[in-house]
Amino acid sequence: VYIKIDSSDEVVVVPGTLLDKVSKNVLDLRSKWVFTFDKEAVDNIQVKTAEYSVVCNRKGNFWRLSEPISDLADLEKIKEILGKLKNLQIDRTDFITEESSDLVRFGLDTPQYIVTINEKGVSQSVMFGHSLDNKVYVKRSDEPTVFFLKDIILADLTKKPNDLRDKKVVRFESIGTYGLNKLEIKTPTDLIDIEKSLDLDWKLTKPINIYADQDTVKNFIEKIKTLEIEDFVSDKPTDLSLYGLKDPVFEIAVTKEEDKELAKFYIGNKLPDGAKCYVKRVGEEPVYTVPTAEFYDK
Repeated sequence: VYIKIDSSDEVVVVPGTLLDKVSKNVLDLRSKWVFTFDKEAVDNIQVKTAEYSVVCNRKGNFWRLSEPISDLADLEKIKEILGKLKNLQIDRTDFITEESSDLVRFGLDTPQYIVTINEKGVSQSVMFGHSLDNKVYVKRSDEPTVFFLKDIILADLTKKPNDLRDKKVVRFESIGTYGLNKLEIKTPTDLIDIEKSLDLDWKLTKPINIYADQDTVKNFIEKIKTLEIEDFVSDKPTDLSLYGLKDPVFEIAVTKEEDKELAKFYIGNKLPDGAKCYVKRVGEEPVYTVPTAEFYDK
């Protein structure tokens, strides 16, 4: 292809691939990404519907629900949602209009969902309107363009607040019992301390000093790590005595080396059928149930 610089009369020949690169229209050059953010820098995500708003905030390495309930959020589910939002792309044939004067037609005057991502004080909001076949009308809050997205993304936005709550009673990272040095079980009248000795064996130190059954201790710690909530009983209980949690039946704490407490929670009464018991995280209001199998009897 021939080219000429505007400040010179000289004409030169360059590879014809240059012509392909400059023969672009607006549709070729416009961004197809719905959101642009760094997943590791996002500190807040909000999903607003006509019925409720779900608000999640990052707290260090963890996420918390702050609306409509206050509780720990499921880290993996939040990461999964953020990953899907980050990867949302608009097909070049799915740009509908550059005019946003008729939002009623697209259901964007009262959106099904408004998703807001906050990253270091900067917010991005996207509205989701009517569905049509297998697609949904979408619009960024700061741009007039209306476009289509595949409505599969709605499956993640329709999650109820309880769906995003952390089902693990406590979370702590360890390979087996490596790095852990203490298991403490309290009752209103007794205290059992099980500590790791210098030769890495587990020993009872309170109320007596004697070797512990190694497999039982290891299995019990693994049970604590995998203990999952079955029922969200009460988010703001007014009387913990109803659950045996005012003066807990048991208080369990797992401690890492250097006396860093990794996990601590309260255990209350069994339910009438004996298959579940009430539990409560230390420092949190909600009351839950967990299975008693291979756990409560210990």
